[in-house]
Amino acid sequence: MKALAESRVAIVGLGLMGGSLAGALRGKCRAVVGVTRQDETLTEAHPHPEAALSDGAQTVEPARFAAKKLERRTVAKAAGRTL
Repeated sequence: MKALAESRVAIVGLGLMGGSLAGALRGKCRAVVGVTRQDETLTEAHPHPEAALSDGAQTVEPARFAAKKLERRTVAKAAGRTL
């Protein structure tokens, strides 16, 4: 069996559990690849979007990701909802 650092991991479903697992594995594996049916869960924070292995066009830098998250919270609050 390969060591975790040498492994490529695929996660099917990037909701609460899959997304959390992917985040926890980031940097601990050779590669982490996620698959989802929901477009809104494809946005990911990546320090170098141009180097993303998949969905690079939907990958954003961490600072931009944080700004988008704040925008979504503001819209949700105006609609009487929370994220």
